[in-house]
Amino acid sequence: MRLTRRALDSVFVLMLGAVGCAHSQKPPSPGIALQRGGAWSTLSVQLPQITGPNMNLTLDGNELRGFVGAGALSVKLAGDRADGYGPSGPVNVTFGRQGQDVSIDGMWNGGPIHLRVGPDGVHGSVIRRASLRTTASSSCSYNLQERSDSVMTGTSTCIGMPLSTRLEIDPRVREQMTAPQLTLLLVAALGSPPIDVQSERI
Repeated sequence: MRLTRRALDSVFVLMLGAVGCAHSQKPPSPGIALQRGGAWSTLSVQLPQITGPNMNLTLDGNELRGFVGAGALSVKLAGDRADGYGPSGPVNVTFGRQGQDVSIDGMWNGGPIHLRVGPDGVHGSVIRRASLRTTASSSCSYNLQERSDSVMTGTSTCIGMPLSTRLEIDPRVREQMTAPQLTLLLVAALGSPPIDVQSERI
């Protein structure tokens, strides 16, 4: 089911409106935190700048551009699509609606992406491409449920055994970004997750 921009915004608001941040070490600036096993990655959002251990991005209107790892990323939102390129290949993503969920399907950074994000959590997979620290590519699958305190927890698997996973989105991030912009950033974060070197040999 294709969506108009107005319908897409309303679904994204429903999808992300309840996600808050309860990180015990909340950064001084608004951010998105992703934990996998014993590894944390936090993106600091002070628009137009978005920075993290593996990202240095700028959000200019509906265009997200900068660097992920050692390569350039430039993606533009238009209606129910996001198109551009990442360090390892093209970005051609379509947003759709499945009940109360938003489906995210297509190519992200040269690899397939199939995610469903909604009030009950995040489910699906996205390719994790090579970064400054690794040369391997793998499909990262996520199975996260929303907790009563508005933090999403569950498991994710990039290689080997599933790892306990926690996703937190500071409410202040939502004050700075539209829901489609936030969803685009969330995809970028899930596609470049922290690696628990004790558990994952990649």
